Amino acid sequence: MRTLYLECRMGAAGDMLTAALYELLEPSERKLFLEKMNALAPGLRIEAQPSVKCGIHGTHMSVTFEGQEEISEDVHDHEHEHDHDHCHEHDHDHDHDHCHDH
Repeated sequence: MRTLYLECRMGAAGDMLTAALYELLEPSERKLFLEKMNALAPGLRIEAQPSVKCGIHGTHMSVTFEGQEEISEDVHDHEHEHDHDHCHEHDHDHDHDHCHDH
């Protein structure tokens, strides 16, 4: 038996985590994995699709429920304007906030 530890302090996107786990499987195990995932709920459809982004090859998990796929905002090339500051702290030797406007 193998053990896999995941440290998700900042969370994990379900489709990306599923794709990563899918890629750990032997090719002969992948069909059964998808069959089990698709049996979780009526109307659920999960498909593994090869993907290339910025020259990196991987797997995109297409997740649809009753024919609808949730599309993340980062998938589309679009611009939006918002008028608020973004402040964040960094762990380093000097002590100050980093703020910037968009």
